[in-house]
Amino acid sequence: VSYTTPVSLTVLGQNPDLLVTEQSATELTITLRAPRSVQEQISRNFNQITARINLSGLTAGAYDLVPEIELAGFKPVQVVGIEPAEINIILEQISTKTLDITVLQTGSLPISYESGEAVLSSDSVELLGPLSKVSEVNDVVANIDLSNTTTTITRIVELSPIDRRGNLVEGVSLNPTSITVEVPIKQLVGYRNVFIKIVTTGTI
Repeated sequence: VSYTTPVSLTVLGQNPDLLVTEQSATELTITLRAPRSVQEQISRNFNQITARINLSGLTAGAYDLVPEIELAGFKPVQVVGIEPAEINIILEQISTKTLDITVLQTGSLPISYESGEAVLSSDSVELLGPLSKVSEVNDVVANIDLSNTTTTITRIVELSPIDRRGNLVEGVSLNPTSITVEVPIKQLVGYRNVFIKIVTTGTI
């Protein structure tokens, strides 16, 4: 009998220094051969059947692993089909790196205003992720828009890991994920803002 209810796949024995960066499937469908009485028992208690793959002893690399089906004591029964029959796994070494945070100011201030040096709640950030991703990160930036700003601003800004081309690098964790940025804004000497009063003369 082929069971359409999927069986969740459990990963065992993973080295804590490695990350699973690719896994071809997280669920399986199975076909079992058993007497009708046992089939009825399985149908009523199908959630007791589990599937697993064991990563014990594996180092960084790509692997094709055959899942093991645990039948929870149902007898007699034979596994005659598993779909997919193999699980493709890629394991990568966990890597960390600490980088200084770069503030990127965008937008234009009004004429006669200028910005000072930004003050950050944290000057550096720690990256954590697979070695292939962490090594791509060239900079971590905090983008802040100063458009039409005339007074000192304080904002919570999300951090973004980028590569040498300025593209966002996915799959990397940051600590912290955001920081507080204060940018002092002041008016240049010799300038002053005034209101304009419209005075009309003559008679309609």
